[in-house]
Amino acid sequence: MGPKPVILDHDGGHDDLVALALLLGNPETVKVIGCVVTDADCYVEQGFNVSGKVMALMHAQEETPLFPIGKTSFKGVNPFPPEWRWNAKNMEDLPCVNIPAHQAIWDTVRRDNDALVGEELMWRSWWSRRRR
Repeated sequence: MGPKPVILDHDGGHDDLVALALLLGNPETVKVIGCVVTDADCYVEQGFNVSGKVMALMHAQEETPLFPIGKTSFKGVNPFPPEWRWNAKNMEDLPCVNIPAHQAIWDTVRRDNDALVGEELMWRSWWSRRRR
């Protein structure tokens, strides 16, 4: 039957970034076809950046396919306090996601993803699967 297509919608917390790495590390079971970052538990830009860096790391190390990453247009009604929302930035600063070759992959892909709205990504994915 093949790997199950998955879009990970996450809020940039440590647990979600580990979930992204675990999903990408299981290509026999799961194929990540997109990722959406929500502005609530993190600042969306930091969550977007670290998601892209994790994707680039796994692409370089394990040859996992690149996929679109979007930023939701929604804002958290009751976002976490600012000091908690920096968790994604802390993850973004880890040396393993800042290897120059991996950063170059993300820098290239980021240009195509920077304006991608998360809801559009999910809608397009759903619609393309419905039309098959």
